[in-house]
Amino acid sequence: MELESCWAAGKLVFERQSLGEICRYLSRWYDIRIDISPALARNYAYTFTITDEPLEAILRIMSRINPIVYTFSDNRSVSISEVE
Repeated sequence: MELESCWAAGKLVFERQSLGEICRYLSRWYDIRIDISPALARNYAYTFTITDEPLEAILRIMSRINPIVYTFSDNRSVSISEVE
């Protein structure tokens, strides 16, 4: 319920949330499809707050914290995978 109240306040707050859960909310927040493997979705957790940052800036920071890479495609989607 806390995430929904933050949504109404114009921000998203994540505290030790899994990458998969965060991607679910980012997908809705930025109106973009995010593809991520189920195993990767459970491997990493993050704590941060989003207000008006661009999605690419958020993904860039997340990729500096954990070994993930992201790729945007033309059809309003992004794929997230683990660095090999």
